[in-house]
Amino acid sequence: MLLGIRSKILMLAAGPTAVNQLIYLAMAAIMLSLGANEGQRERNLGEALRRLRQKGIDPLRVSGIYETEPVGTAADSRWFLNMAVLASTDLEPAETLAACLQVESDMGRRRDARSPKGEPRAIDIDLLAWNDAVIVGAELTLPHPRMHARRFVLEPLVEIAPGWMHPIEKRTASEMLATLEDPAVVRRVRDRIEETVEWKLEGR
Repeated sequence: MLLGIRSKILMLAAGPTAVNQLIYLAMAAIMLSLGANEGQRERNLGEALRRLRQKGIDPLRVSGIYETEPVGTAADSRWFLNMAVLASTDLEPAETLAACLQVESDMGRRRDARSPKGEPRAIDIDLLAWNDAVIVGAELTLPHPRMHARRFVLEPLVEIAPGWMHPIEKRTASEMLATLEDPAVVRRVRDRIEETVEWKLEGR
Protein backbone atom coordinates (compact mmCIF):
# COMPACT_ATOMS: atom_id res chain seq x y z
CA MET A 1 0.00 0.00 0.00
CA LEU A 2 2.79 2.43 0.86
CA LEU A 3 4.43 1.94 -2.53
CA GLY A 4 1.09 2.74 -4.12
CA ILE A 5 0.86 5.97 -2.16
CA ARG A 6 4.38 6.97 -3.13
CA SER A 7 3.60 6.41 -6.79
CA LYS A 8 0.64 8.76 -6.40
CA ILE A 9 2.92 11.42 -4.94
CA LEU A 10 4.89 11.46 -8.18
CA MET A 11 1.71 12.61 -9.93
CA LEU A 12 1.43 15.84 -7.97
CA ALA A 13 2.41 18.03 -10.88
CA ALA A 14 -0.01 16.31 -13.25
CA GLY A 15 -3.17 18.10 -12.22
CA PRO A 16 -5.10 19.91 -9.47
CA THR A 17 -6.75 16.79 -8.06
CA ALA A 18 -3.70 14.55 -7.76
CA VAL A 19 -3.21 15.11 -4.03
CA ASN A 20 -6.89 14.86 -3.28
CA GLN A 21 -6.99 11.42 -4.91
CA LEU A 22 -5.01 10.13 -1.95
CA ILE A 23 -8.15 10.31 0.20
CA TYR A 24 -9.42 7.17 -1.51
CA LEU A 25 -6.47 5.14 -0.23
CA ALA A 26 -6.44 3.36 3.12
CA MET A 27 -3.87 5.75 4.58
CA ALA A 28 -4.68 9.41 5.07
CA ALA A 29 -2.76 12.10 3.21
CA ILE A 30 -1.81 14.93 5.54
CA MET A 31 -0.09 18.28 5.12
CA LEU A 32 2.31 19.67 7.72
CA SER A 33 4.20 22.92 8.12
CA LEU A 34 7.45 22.72 10.11
CA GLY A 35 9.44 25.66 11.43
CA ALA A 36 12.39 26.31 13.72
CA ASN A 37 14.15 29.49 14.87
CA GLU A 38 16.14 28.25 17.86
CA GLY A 39 19.32 26.19 18.08
CA GLN A 40 20.50 24.28 15.01
CA ARG A 41 17.44 25.05 12.94
CA GLU A 42 18.05 22.70 10.01
CA ARG A 43 19.03 19.82 12.26
CA ASN A 44 15.86 20.40 14.26
CA LEU A 45 13.73 20.06 11.12
CA GLY A 46 15.40 16.77 10.26
CA GLU A 47 15.02 15.48 13.80
CA ALA A 48 11.33 16.38 13.82
CA LEU A 49 10.79 14.41 10.60
CA ARG A 50 12.57 11.41 12.09
CA ARG A 51 10.44 11.54 15.24
CA LEU A 52 7.23 11.98 13.26
CA ARG A 53 8.01 8.85 11.29
CA GLN A 54 8.54 6.93 14.53
CA LYS A 55 5.03 7.97 15.56
CA GLY A 56 3.37 6.69 12.39
CA ILE A 57 3.54 9.82 10.22
CA ASP A 58 5.54 8.87 7.13
CA PRO A 59 6.97 11.80 5.11
CA LEU A 60 6.40 11.17 1.41
CA ARG A 61 7.34 14.50 -0.11
CA VAL A 62 9.30 17.29 1.56
CA SER A 63 9.83 20.82 0.29
CA GLY A 64 13.10 22.67 0.19
CA ILE A 65 14.04 24.89 3.11
CA TYR A 66 12.81 28.48 3.27
CA GLU A 67 14.13 31.21 5.52
CA THR A 68 11.18 33.28 6.63
CA GLU A 69 10.68 36.60 8.31
CA PRO A 70 9.07 36.36 11.79
CA VAL A 71 5.58 37.83 11.91
CA GLY A 72 3.28 39.19 14.59
CA THR A 73 4.52 38.94 18.15
CA ALA A 74 7.62 37.07 16.95
CA ALA A 75 8.75 39.96 14.74
CA ASP A 76 11.86 40.73 16.80
CA SER A 77 13.06 37.12 17.04
CA ARG A 78 15.49 35.14 14.87
CA TRP A 79 14.29 34.27 11.37
CA PHE A 80 12.71 30.85 10.90
CA LEU A 81 13.59 27.95 8.68
CA ASN A 82 10.36 26.50 7.33
CA MET A 83 9.33 23.59 5.17
CA ALA A 84 6.17 21.79 4.08
CA VAL A 85 5.62 18.04 4.27
CA LEU A 86 3.16 15.73 2.54
CA ALA A 87 2.85 12.56 4.60
CA SER A 88 0.72 9.47 5.03
CA THR A 89 -0.61 8.06 8.27
CA ASP A 90 -2.98 5.51 9.73
CA LEU A 91 -3.76 7.90 12.58
CA GLU A 92 -7.07 9.70 12.94
CA PRO A 93 -7.05 13.54 12.92
CA ALA A 94 -6.94 13.96 16.71
CA GLU A 95 -4.27 11.27 16.98
CA THR A 96 -2.25 12.97 14.25
CA LEU A 97 -2.37 16.28 16.10
CA ALA A 98 -1.42 14.57 19.37
CA ALA A 99 1.60 12.96 17.69
CA CYS A 100 2.74 16.33 16.33
CA LEU A 101 2.33 18.00 19.71
CA GLN A 102 4.24 15.19 21.40
CA VAL A 103 7.17 15.62 19.02
CA GLU A 104 7.15 19.34 19.78
CA SER A 105 7.11 18.68 23.50
CA ASP A 106 9.87 16.07 23.29
CA MET A 107 12.02 18.62 21.46
CA GLY A 108 11.44 21.30 24.08
CA ARG A 109 8.48 23.25 22.68
CA ARG A 110 5.94 24.50 25.22
CA ARG A 111 2.33 25.23 24.29
CA ASP A 112 0.64 26.49 27.44
CA ALA A 113 -0.39 29.69 29.20
CA ARG A 114 3.13 30.09 30.61
CA SER A 115 4.68 30.26 27.15
CA PRO A 116 5.15 33.85 25.92
CA LYS A 117 3.75 34.37 22.43
CA GLY A 118 6.48 34.62 19.86
CA GLU A 119 9.17 33.00 21.98
CA PRO A 120 11.94 31.17 20.07
CA ARG A 121 11.20 27.53 19.41
CA ALA A 122 13.30 24.53 18.51
CA ILE A 123 10.39 23.18 16.46
CA ASP A 124 6.90 24.23 15.47
CA ILE A 125 4.65 21.67 13.76
CA ASP A 126 1.30 22.74 12.34
CA LEU A 127 -1.17 20.19 11.02
CA LEU A 128 -2.50 21.94 7.93
CA ALA A 129 -4.85 19.34 6.51
CA TRP A 130 -5.93 15.73 7.00
CA ASN A 131 -7.34 14.43 3.72
CA ASP A 132 -10.12 16.88 2.85
CA ALA A 133 -11.58 16.86 6.38
CA VAL A 134 -13.31 19.99 7.67
CA ILE A 135 -13.25 20.06 11.48
CA VAL A 136 -14.02 22.90 13.86
CA GLY A 137 -13.32 22.21 17.52
CA ALA A 138 -11.72 23.54 20.64
CA GLU A 139 -8.61 21.41 20.19
CA LEU A 140 -8.45 20.96 16.44
CA THR A 141 -9.55 22.99 13.42
CA LEU A 142 -8.94 21.69 9.90
CA PRO A 143 -7.83 22.91 7.51
CA HIS A 144 -5.56 25.11 9.58
CA PRO A 145 -7.56 28.36 9.92
CA ARG A 146 -4.69 30.68 8.92
CA MET A 147 -2.80 28.62 6.36
CA HIS A 148 -4.32 30.39 3.33
CA ALA A 149 -3.06 33.77 4.61
CA ARG A 150 0.54 32.82 5.41
CA ARG A 151 3.29 33.09 2.84
CA PHE A 152 5.68 30.97 4.90
CA VAL A 153 3.14 28.15 4.69
CA LEU A 154 1.98 28.50 1.09
CA GLU A 155 5.31 28.91 -0.71
CA PRO A 156 6.75 25.59 0.58
CA LEU A 157 3.35 23.92 0.16
CA VAL A 158 3.08 24.94 -3.48
CA GLU A 159 6.47 23.37 -4.12
CA ILE A 160 5.25 19.90 -3.10
CA ALA A 161 1.50 20.04 -3.73
CA PRO A 162 0.53 22.90 -6.06
CA GLY A 163 -2.77 21.28 -6.97
CA TRP A 164 -3.97 20.54 -3.45
CA MET A 165 -7.51 21.90 -3.14
CA HIS A 166 -8.53 23.70 0.04
CA PRO A 167 -11.90 22.16 0.96
CA ILE A 168 -13.34 25.47 2.23
CA GLU A 169 -11.64 28.09 0.06
CA LYS A 170 -12.22 25.91 -3.04
CA ARG A 171 -8.89 27.09 -4.42
CA THR A 172 -5.67 25.21 -5.04
CA ALA A 173 -2.50 25.96 -3.12
CA SER A 174 -1.11 27.65 -6.23
CA GLU A 175 -4.20 29.82 -6.63
CA MET A 176 -4.10 30.89 -2.99
CA LEU A 177 -0.43 31.85 -3.27
CA ALA A 178 -1.02 33.78 -6.49
CA THR A 179 -3.53 36.11 -4.79
CA LEU A 180 -1.82 36.28 -1.39
CA GLU A 181 -1.24 39.77 0.04
CA ASP A 182 1.04 38.72 2.91
CA PRO A 183 4.14 41.00 2.64
CA ALA A 184 6.38 38.79 4.82
CA VAL A 185 9.75 37.91 3.30
CA VAL A 186 10.13 34.25 2.37
CA ARG A 187 13.22 33.08 0.53
CA ARG A 188 14.18 29.58 -0.55
CA VAL A 189 17.66 28.80 0.77
CA ARG A 190 18.16 25.10 0.14
CA ASP A 191 16.83 22.29 -2.04
CA ARG A 192 16.70 19.75 0.75
CA ILE A 193 17.76 19.01 4.30
CA GLU A 194 21.47 18.27 4.40
CA GLU A 195 21.31 16.08 7.47
CA THR A 196 21.38 12.33 6.83
CA VAL A 197 18.32 11.15 8.71
CA GLU A 198 16.22 8.00 8.62
CA TRP A 199 13.13 9.57 7.07
CA LYS A 200 14.73 10.06 3.65
CA LEU A 201 13.17 8.10 0.81
CA GLU A 202 15.18 5.95 -1.56
CA GLY A 203 16.50 7.99 -4.43
CA ARG A 204 16.43 11.36 -2.63
